[in-house]
Amino acid sequence: MTREEWLAGPPGTGKTTTLSRMIIDAVKEHGSDGVLVSSFTKAAAVELAGKGLPIDAERVGTLHSICYRALGYPEIAESKAAEFNDEYPQYALSGLSNKGDEPSWDYEAKTENDAYFADYQVQRTRMIPLMSMTYNGEYSQDFVDFCDAWRRWKRENDYLDFADLLERALREIDGPPIDASVMFVDEAQDCGPIHMALARKWAQSMERLVLGFDDDQA
Repeated sequence: MTREEWLAGPPGTGKTTTLSRMIIDAVKEHGSDGVLVSSFTKAAAVELAGKGLPIDAERVGTLHSICYRALGYPEIAESKAAEFNDEYPQYALSGLSNKGDEPSWDYEAKTENDAYFADYQVQRTRMIPLMSMTYNGEYSQDFVDFCDAWRRWKRENDYLDFADLLERALREIDGPPIDASVMFVDEAQDCGPIHMALARKWAQSMERLVLGFDDDQA
């Protein structure tokens, strides 16, 4: 049975440093190929990697990046937004220019379509069923029509958006795509229900799951 451990505390209390020491201890116990480290953002993952962890770079990353590699490097829909805009000008998006394997966390909604997109992604992160989704808490036919257009366009072009990476991995990948005995998740306070569901599903085949987070922000 997997043991879940929590490392909680506010900013500036040394959680990242403590977590890096725990990772090093785990490597000593299980070997460099027995540990998987995830953080909510690439910047935080890079910070952890910069602590000189004795594990390969492919074992440190965001859940999005781990899923992206595990699913065979699919075409990311957000990076093809210009194509969507050409095909569905009535639902055109601005500011979507993602390159790589994680969302742009500084995305700013400039139009109502942008707001629809952002709200749709947030609700998927919260694992809210499509039929139960609302825009700003209320039913909106325009929001539903936007979601339908985005889903249809992705399906027709065989693209996955960032939420798809987590959803598909949760459905199709039963264990960690990289063998590990211990998984560490940093910045867990920022993870949504789908992130935690995926981490806990993968951890079922591991000995330990360690969550580092600020419990005041969780």
